[in-house]
Amino acid sequence: MSEAWAAIIAAIAAGFFGIGGILTGIIVGRRQTMDQATVEHGQWLRGQRQQAYLAFLAAAGTGFNGLAHLLIQLDQRLPSSPNDAAELVTFVLRIQELTLPASEAAESIELLGPASVSGPTKEWGMLMYELTEELRQFATAGHSDEEVEAKKQDLLNRMTGLHQKQQAVFERVRQVLAVPPQPRLEM
Repeated sequence: MSEAWAAIIAAIAAGFFGIGGILTGIIVGRRQTMDQATVEHGQWLRGQRQQAYLAFLAAAGTGFNGLAHLLIQLDQRLPSSPNDAAELVTFVLRIQELTLPASEAAESIELLGPASVSGPTKEWGMLMYELTEELRQFATAGHSDEEVEAKKQDLLNRMTGLHQKQQAVFERVRQVLAVPPQPRLEM
C-alpha cells in the first residue's frame, strides 16, 4: 500500500503544482498585458503632449515676436484718435490675432498636463493677458508722444518676463519629454 500512497500523493502534488503554474501564468500574462497597455498609452500621451507643446511654443514665439514688433512701432500703430472706432477695432484685432493661437495651444497643454508644464504655461498666459489688456486699455485713450514712448518702454521691459516664462515652459517640456513611458511599478 505504500506504493499506492506514494502514487496518490505524487498525483495530488502534481495537480496542485499544475494548478499553481496555471494561476501563476495567468497572473503574469495579465500583468504583462496591463504593462504593455500602460506603456502604449504613455507613448500615445507623450506624442499628444509633444504636438501640443510644439504648437504652443511656435505660437508663443510668433505672438511674442509680433507683439514686440507692434510695441516697437506703437506710436505708428495706435489709433490716431481714441474716438476712431474702426482704427481701434483693427488695433485690438491685431493684438488678438497675435495672442489667440498661443492661448488655444495652452488650453491643450492644460488638458494633457502634466502640472509641471501646465503651471508655467498658465503663468505665461496670465502675463501675456495682462500685457495685452493694458495695451488695449492704453489704446482707447488719447496720449501725448511722451506718454506713448513711456508706455512702450514699460511694456517692452515687461516682455522680458514673458520671454523668461516662455523659456521656463521650454525647459519643463524638455524634462517631461526626456522621460520615456514606463509600466506601473505597483504589485
